[in-house]
Amino acid sequence: MLDALGHLQGKWRPDFVDRVIRFYLKTAEALLSDLTIGSAIGKPSMLYLASHTLKACSDIIGAAPLASLCRELEASARAGVVPDAAAQVEAIVKEYRRVEAALITRLAKQPGPSDH
Repeated sequence: MLDALGHLQGKWRPDFVDRVIRFYLKTAEALLSDLTIGSAIGKPSMLYLASHTLKACSDIIGAAPLASLCRELEASARAGVVPDAAAQVEAIVKEYRRVEAALITRLAKQPGPSDH
């Protein structure tokens, strides 16, 4: 997915994908915090909003397994009852860390401005 975005914008904005990744990483950290807090205080509305947003962002960058986990939590939270919220949030955080590592690795492998 990121490669496709890069091909779309690469000619005009070679740094586009790097910017998308950095924005995703920053946004995701805030959303993970909201998920953790929402789980701890038992607030389905907070879980719904954070999981919905992280799902959409993850879909955009091609992180399908993470988006799927968020989709499951989103559905439970929308119903207003999330009996296993802590376990679901833990699974989301674990999968996010895998995605984060892959994205950081991708950023590290990008050529610098003088390498083009």
